[in-house]
Amino acid sequence: VIWLLVKARELRGARPDLYWGAVAALAAVLLQALVGGAMVLSSLSLVTLLGHGAFVALMFGALSFLVVQTLPRPASARAGASVGAAPAAAQAG
Repeated sequence: VIWLLVKARELRGARPDLYWGAVAALAAVLLQALVGGAMVLSSLSLVTLLGHGAFVALMFGALSFLVVQTLPRPASARAGASVGAAPAAAQAG
């Protein structure tokens, strides 16, 4: 996750969404580590177990966001077509 943040920082000017997604993923990992330590110290209390699981979900969400943002755009979006526009053949007739 640290490597991901370093690489995203290089692209920060062009892709700030990737940078902030990487920051969110790193924050989730750090918080998950802290709650994991608290979980050990508290002998597996329910609150720390739920917190640990919540930060796993947050990290998964942040990494999923980054994956979706790096997918190539559909051909219709690259061609400049508006979303929901009807094909040219349907408009002509």
